Amino acid sequence: MKLLTKTTRFYLLISVPIFLVAGMIFFFVMHYLLDDEATEQLYIEKQKVLNYLAAAHELPDLSLGIGDEIFIQPTQSTFTGRLNDTMIFVASEKEKIPYRQLIFPATFKNAPYQITIRTTLYENDELLEVIMFSMLTLLAALFISLLLVNRQLSKNLWKPFYETLNRLTGFRLADTKPLLLSNTDIDEFAELNRSLLQLTSKMQRDYSALKEFTENASHELQTPLAIIKSKIELLMQSDGIEESSANQLQQINESISRLSRLNQSLLLLSKIENRQFTNTDSVLINSVVEEKLLAWSDIILHQNIRVETSLDHELRCNMDAALAETLIGNLLSNAIRHNEGGQVRIAIEKESLIISNTGKKPSVPTSEFFHRFKKENTGNDSSGLGLAIVQQICNVYHFKIRYDYSEGWHRIRLDLTSHFIPD
Repeated sequence: MKLLTKTTRFYLLISVPIFLVAGMIFFFVMHYLLDDEATEQLYIEKQKVLNYLAAAHELPDLSLGIGDEIFIQPTQSTFTGRLNDTMIFVASEKEKIPYRQLIFPATFKNAPYQITIRTTLYENDELLEVIMFSMLTLLAALFISLLLVNRQLSKNLWKPFYETLNRLTGFRLADTKPLLLSNTDIDEFAELNRSLLQLTSKMQRDYSALKEFTENASHELQTPLAIIKSKIELLMQSDGIEESSANQLQQINESISRLSRLNQSLLLLSKIENRQFTNTDSVLINSVVEEKLLAWSDIILHQNIRVETSLDHELRCNMDAALAETLIGNLLSNAIRHNEGGQVRIAIEKESLIISNTGKKPSVPTSEFFHRFKKENTGNDSSGLGLAIVQQICNVYHFKIRYDYSEGWHRIRLDLTSHFIPD
């Protein structure tokens, strides 16, 4: 979730309840004030009636402008007066109208009377509705305005941050150019940019030093290894060498070859981890599989392996061509090298490559074979880095790979969904 969206959600979660509570409080306060005003007006008019009776010689009527309605009638009962609300049907309105009435006793010419003064609450309700509608409209307009202003203000304030984020997204350690960040007058973002510039500069220096070291180390190791290997081969071809000495030289030669392959694998791993393979091509996986099978045809024939292929679906993906060959080559090598007189099945589905081979049950969890130097048989000439290199390539391109064993079959499924190119 984006920061601006999350900020807006928090604003809504906080503001909406506040506006609702404020609206309810305003409604009840206005309702109370209007009711209180109606009650107070009735008591004022009651006092007017009492004053009129004390000073006049006749009973008051509606012409005096007291209340909306006034009823005066003789009474024989004794009561103290009461205030209540009632609903009265009004023929002109064809509906019941709410009224508040005040009933109180009065004496005129020594005779007791019951006086009822009524005032309509209908206008108060209409006034309250108009006020509430106006206030809610105003609050809604204010809320939307504040929301838009807050969103635009946040967008402007966070603009330097998003610019920095975009620059970091496009930054590559292999680039020789330093990270370029825009200036900002916000102290926190300016400090962030300064820290990022220092950090990326140090990372570029460390990356260049590491890259140079691995390349030099690989080159310096390969040269003496090649010399030692050639010297050993010359010794093995010389006349008069004893069989025991020849066997020892053969073992040394195999160790040198293994050491050379190990050095090359470690260098490849280092390059993959440092993202030094930046080329991107549309690679046809079917063709790579066929080329690798052709290259391994002699070993397949020698080990009497039956290979079944199902490459009807065309599978392409965007990746470095050299890494694609390494990826497929290592998977096929793993299926063929550890398979004597068995079967290998290769199938391409819509977005996946599945390689299965017969073999004995592994003694360790299959997921551990993707770790460096992890292999089933420590005595063979495998470097133990083949599947580790496969895992690193999958990490670079966000491929998914899974290794299972069931009923005598090793099965590796490679899902190329992340960089899959549909037909």
